[in-house]
Amino acid sequence: MKETAIAKNRRQSLGKLGEELAAQHLSALGLEILARNFHHGREGEIDIIALEPEPDSDSEKDCLVFIEVKTRRLDSPTSAFEHTGQMSVDRRKRQKIIRAAFAYLSSARERLSTLSSWGSGRMPMRFDLILIDIALTRTQLKAYIDAMDQPALAKNSRIQHFKELF
Repeated sequence: MKETAIAKNRRQSLGKLGEELAAQHLSALGLEILARNFHHGREGEIDIIALEPEPDSDSEKDCLVFIEVKTRRLDSPTSAFEHTGQMSVDRRKRQKIIRAAFAYLSSARERLSTLSSWGSGRMPMRFDLILIDIALTRTQLKAYIDAMDQPALAKNSRIQHFKELF
């Protein structure tokens, strides 16, 4: 069954909103956002690429983090118990993310070369998943978006951050 243009637009808008909430979450944790929606042709996309500094350490242990974000809207807090986002990151999706990560490493070589841990050839990397549940009706969600009320959206969202998903 083919997705209608309206449904696709609604799904993409919800995804962008989730990515914005995820970026705010990561920034609050002290990660530096390096790129968003990095595309590797039709082969794959990475929602967020960030640099996580090692706490209380020099930059030798900074970690490059590739993050997949999955967002869904719940009409009520009891409408689902498990987020299906984890299941959607199957073997095929992981392969696409990995290919896109290698493409990013090639394309951002100059920017990354300024990091001392990159020059040493020891920069750790990991792949994370952020699941976001937004507990608002469509009407409420539209009102928050129209008002650009990000703090209220964040209060009505549950963010789960899984490190080292694969």
